[in-house]
Amino acid sequence: MITAGKIIDRLFGDTDLSSNKAESLRTQALGWCNRGQEDIAKHTYCLESQAIMNTAEGKKQYPLPGKPPITDCLAIKQVLLGGTELQPKTLTELVLLYTDWTTTNGTPKYYLPRMSGFQWRLWLIPIPTSNNDTLTIFYFRKPKELVKTNQGIVIDTELLLRFLKWQLYEHLANGDPEKYSIKANQFQVQYLSERESLKPTLRVKQVQKFRPIRKVWP
Repeated sequence: MITAGKIIDRLFGDTDLSSNKAESLRTQALGWCNRGQEDIAKHTYCLESQAIMNTAEGKKQYPLPGKPPITDCLAIKQVLLGGTELQPKTLTELVLLYTDWTTTNGTPKYYLPRMSGFQWRLWLIPIPTSNNDTLTIFYFRKPKELVKTNQGIVIDTELLLRFLKWQLYEHLANGDPEKYSIKANQFQVQYLSERESLKPTLRVKQVQKFRPIRKVWP
């Protein structure tokens, strides 16, 4: 696995910047790596994971992975209760299905990601009436934040390098647009085009997207 430090070395090795100029910008490069990894993961759903927990009688909400109030989930791919797949529903759909979906008990058929008590939770509908059924959440996750350059990159390194070059030349263009704007635009177009080509072809009902708690760049 290539480290953040190695890809940052490649970034500045491909430029004609002076060593002093490159060194002054290296401190920002790790932040660009984090932004790039998150942007790629958000648009391509390239990082899959799962969470397993047990249901409890009368418990209608189950925490989504992450450290509150931030969730690691970008989108939910599939939810299984035992061996049965639950179907995603919107709030509007649940209101039409049940008189009061928040108090209806029974065997869960549906799920809804929803903010509750400053934490993203998965609501099961109807509310479980049995204990210790296995609840498995398959989801697309955010990458972990890089805090050191010796940590590994977990997404497509060539695509990330395109992103880093875009960020570098966009930063340089702020000080000298005549010299660097064309390159910044070129790398932006290349990055966005390659990112678009990696978007998954998932059935809409397989992925229950939900609004992030904080704005995800860009």
